[in-house]
Amino acid sequence: MRKDYYLILGIQPGASAEEVDAAYQKLAIHGEMISQRQLAEVEEAYAILSNPLSRQQYDRGYRRRGKIFQFDGLDVNQLEKIHLSKKHSPRRVDNDNLMLELNELLGGLVTELRGRVAEAENAEQAALPEDDIFVDLDISASLAKGGGAKQLDYERLGECAECTGLGSWGGAALVTCRPCRGKGKQHGEPCGVCAGLGKHPEINCQRCLGEGRVKTRRQVEVAIPKQTNGDTTLRVARGGHRLFRDNQYGDLYVKVKVK
Repeated sequence: MRKDYYLILGIQPGASAEEVDAAYQKLAIHGEMISQRQLAEVEEAYAILSNPLSRQQYDRGYRRRGKIFQFDGLDVNQLEKIHLSKKHSPRRVDNDNLMLELNELLGGLVTELRGRVAEAENAEQAALPEDDIFVDLDISASLAKGGGAKQLDYERLGECAECTGLGSWGGAALVTCRPCRGKGKQHGEPCGVCAGLGKHPEINCQRCLGEGRVKTRRQVEVAIPKQTNGDTTLRVARGGHRLFRDNQYGDLYVKVKVK
């Protein structure tokens, strides 16, 4: 499950550094009223969003996922109301009951978040470009019968010439990802900061924004076998998109249409 750190702090993605600090301080005040796990998530969210570099890395992945998470986050005012009602109640404060109420409040948040995460995962698969590319290519009947080659011009994500695919600006070194400690995973899922690589650029390339790839136009000669019909799909190895900060490529699949 990929975490929404903005959701955890109860702020909007465009929040200023001051708003991030204020949200964290507000939640930290009530640290004794929430579980250690929830407090750890607050600390983790603040560590990412309060650091300009790690926030930039996180925001890049966040924008690609789209505005899936519209939940308002943890309502601190509700925490304060519960705390005040217990404080001014004539009966003794029951810590177990207080924690139960808080867990019910947070449970609603977690339940809705899980639903939003499931939606996000499905939406992400549809929104992000796959490594493979599928295109149509019109050929003449004579070329289909006798075979030969035809040039194809198409667009793909190729290596960024500015950083030679590393994602770093000016030859800056890759640094170990602090949130996942270089493991590439957090809680069993790919790290949202380094995209599961364990390292990220110290300074992002200004052209590709740290991805190591940019949109490029490419021309290839597609070999057309003899007696090709309209149901034929040809594969061009490594003709697809370049992977994120990785020199691996997907494949290009060309569906032939005989005119």
